[in-house]
Amino acid sequence: MAVCINKNLREYQALKEMSGIPEIVLDFYCSNFLDKYDRLPELDELPQVNSEAYLRDAIKVAQIGDIDFADNAAIEDTIGVPAEEASAKINSIYKDLEVSVIPTSQEKSMVEVRHRPSEFTIGDSKVTGDFDVNPETQRVVLRQMLDRMRNLYGINLIEMSNDELRESGILQQIPDAANARAFVFNGDIYINSDLAGLDAPVHEMLHIFLGGMRYTNPAAYGNLIQKVSEFNSIKRLAEFYPNRTQTDLLEEVFVTEMANLLTGKPTELNGLSKKEISTIMYEIRRNLDTMLMGNLSVKNLNIKELTESTILELAGKVQSTEFNTTELNIMDLADMHRRTANVKSSLMQSGELEEICE
Repeated sequence: MAVCINKNLREYQALKEMSGIPEIVLDFYCSNFLDKYDRLPELDELPQVNSEAYLRDAIKVAQIGDIDFADNAAIEDTIGVPAEEASAKINSIYKDLEVSVIPTSQEKSMVEVRHRPSEFTIGDSKVTGDFDVNPETQRVVLRQMLDRMRNLYGINLIEMSNDELRESGILQQIPDAANARAFVFNGDIYINSDLAGLDAPVHEMLHIFLGGMRYTNPAAYGNLIQKVSEFNSIKRLAEFYPNRTQTDLLEEVFVTEMANLLTGKPTELNGLSKKEISTIMYEIRRNLDTMLMGNLSVKNLNIKELTESTILELAGKVQSTEFNTTELNIMDLADMHRRTANVKSSLMQSGELEEICE
């Protein structure tokens, strides 16, 4: 039975304007999501969606040479934050895209756009990239992935070795951190670079994919943490997480219970509504896609396959583009410098860019 849609909702109007898909298709998916999950779909849960044209028009993107630029004033007026902070905010709104905003002057910023993986995309049968990589290469790729999640999505992930954790005093306060791939401390998500790797199962790295929800969907995260605070398992699990703040403890409990849910073990999360569970799963899958940026989406995989695979195995299954290269090609870097210099010269000649010498 079709569920009626309130087309006056701001969320519906945003989907209609940005998605670029026919209204009849949008209405079908909106009605379906309301029926199944009691919520509207996100932009990246719709078929054939493409918000790039809407974004380009909104922030006045223009091509100069072979590089796209946007006006910083248009970015701030439209997105609500300065160009220096715009990448994460844009990526939280235009969820079918991955956008990088790189300020080059007080007036303009370079804009790079690529499309995120979609569950409606059929991947190339030829998988490119070396997915049988050695531990050192794994560390390089993982670091690149974490950097992208920080810089483009605002997910604050702190990478430290055991020596660095010891020097910082964290190990003295929470000795169990030496044996954890990831953990939360004073509200920050830490990745233990001595233990964390792409050969880890997804459920052992949930701090990245679930804890990241605190940054990508803070309202939903706050509501869920409030629910977790009522769980009976808190007293039992508190013994495993000494010297933690109440907020840190709640996140650790949330991660533990979610790992139980994903691996088929008893969990108090079974008491959450279908809307809450669908929101959690959306955020986990989205953050996984953010990390892997494959030709396919992890949404194409069933829960068992998703949770029993290592991150490296998932990278192969979704044809991750992050494994095409593990080192920055010096010729590509030189080419980018050359193109940027040419564009700056062109802007200066046209009077759009002023060089200030002190």
